[in-house]
Amino acid sequence: NYQVSGNPFQFLVYQKEHWSQSLGLFFNTVSYQTDYAIKTFQEQNYHSLLGLWLPNLFSIFFSLIVMLAAVKKIRPSYTAWFFAYYIIAIGATWLLSAPRYLLVLFPTTLALTSLTDKRWLDRIITITCIIFYIIYAYMFVNRWQVW
Repeated sequence: NYQVSGNPFQFLVYQKEHWSQSLGLFFNTVSYQTDYAIKTFQEQNYHSLLGLWLPNLFSIFFSLIVMLAAVKKIRPSYTAWFFAYYIIAIGATWLLSAPRYLLVLFPTTLALTSLTDKRWLDRIITITCIIFYIIYAYMFVNRWQVW
């Protein structure tokens, strides 16, 4: 960025100018995501509700809950990495793809596996993930609002 534009943070300018994207607060993101979920439900726009807003809200809360539950079982550096990334990714002022952003957040996977000491719990989580993957793939193939 610095060599091309003379500003190492020029990408932030482009994000703001072209996509109205900047860093906000987690609470604001959850608030407008919930508002859009309620609005699409009232409008019976189930493709957007099930393909965009509910997966966003689910992934935002699920990853946070998993991490908080496993905080004593994984390295503190992984927890710090999680929260630094989480604050930036989920604090976006126009978040459309929380599942995609959080998918690469490796401490979440480590936290989830640290909670599966019992074999039956591991199976339940694995089966649940497979079911969600199939549903999400179905929505993507059918061109629902999946980002």
